[in-house]
Amino acid sequence: MSTSIQKSAVSVRRGLTSLLQAGLSLALGLVTTGCAFVFPVPCGYHTQGSRQNLNEETRRDFQPGKTSLDDVVLALGEPDQIIASPLKLTYEWERVNFHLVSGWAIGLPAPGTGIGNGSHVVYGHRRALVFNFDSTGVLEGVESSDVKTKLDENEASMP
Repeated sequence: MSTSIQKSAVSVRRGLTSLLQAGLSLALGLVTTGCAFVFPVPCGYHTQGSRQNLNEETRRDFQPGKTSLDDVVLALGEPDQIIASPLKLTYEWERVNFHLVSGWAIGLPAPGTGIGNGSHVVYGHRRALVFNFDSTGVLEGVESSDVKTKLDENEASMP
């Protein structure tokens, strides 16, 4: 009989331990809530202060050997960069493709008691057109560059 009592006592202890663990897990789950998130937000706009009169087709509007320096400046405005020798005018613009918002948070039931961390990254294209002119101010050619890059990155955290 003593062995069956011991087996019963062990069984009861195991049951109570499992019940206690389940109760603590449930209590912890009710007290805290948490999440991790990643949101890509597609968009398509120019950054603030970026030129909006340029695009990939702009270079086709100017013919090497025919277009003059004055034609380019009158059509596009003041360049972002000028190199004197050999004469080059650079026009730049940026376009945002998407925002990526990500992070994690754990909130407690009392106001202001949560913790977490998040980030906001802006991805886009940094583009440029470089107009090359000869010594008489006639267009020799147009080069373009298109670089996919992070345009901005911010991080925030909750204490």
